[in-house]
Amino acid sequence: MNYRQSYRLLNTALAAGLVIALLGAILDKLWIMTLGGAIAIAGVVQAVLFCRCPNCGESLETRGGLPAYCPSCGNKLEEK
Repeated sequence: MNYRQSYRLLNTALAAGLVIALLGAILDKLWIMTLGGAIAIAGVVQAVLFCRCPNCGESLETRGGLPAYCPSCGNKLEEK
């Protein structure tokens, strides 16, 4: 998995987790809220593991979007 796929999966997991958790809150079901939280946490964990610079392997900052350049090695991240 490359860093762009990992970033998309992070955003998808956070959005899905939020929707599921809110649905659980509306239905007053703790297990549904827990499921939503677990999905969101799984998205964050995979981003920590897989959202890395393809050049140096350092973790990329994902707050505010993906950077154009690696903050660690300074190489330009390819556009696709």
